[in-house]
Amino acid sequence: MTRLTLAGPGAGKTQDLCNQINARLQGGVNPYAVLAITFSRKAAAVITERTMGRVEGHTFHGFANWIIRLGCKIRNEDPPVIIPEGDQEDLIKAAIEQVGHSFLEMEEVKSALTKMRVLNMPEEAFRPEVVLAAERYLDLLDLRNEMDFTRILERGAK
Repeated sequence: MTRLTLAGPGAGKTQDLCNQINARLQGGVNPYAVLAITFSRKAAAVITERTMGRVEGHTFHGFANWIIRLGCKIRNEDPPVIIPEGDQEDLIKAAIEQVGHSFLEMEEVKSALTKMRVLNMPEEAFRPEVVLAAERYLDLLDLRNEMDFTRILERGAK
């Protein structure tokens, strides 16, 4: 059964999810057949706690990262390193320099990366040199075996 609960902060979404999970577990559902994903680490920890550890709560990023690392282990590959935002910005600046467009602002390229990757905006919506720098940034991530937070979701979904 798939269930999506949408409500504002403090409305009881996590409690509702835990109640649903516990009811199904009491009904005989195998705990390993339950995937509980939420947005925050706090809610994920609450899910684990309120199901008495029978079901582990995950964030979207945490679950995607687990899938990536499992795949790397199976393929005997080194898992990618998650880079913090400051390193991401440094890598974007390096990408801008490498494509020879030092006049570009890091924030413009960073914004374009978000819009293309998260909002699925087409490349044609951006200046060609911005797209070139963004593509170089993604290439650098792959070459260095690194992931930013968006790349975790991209790779985890593959």
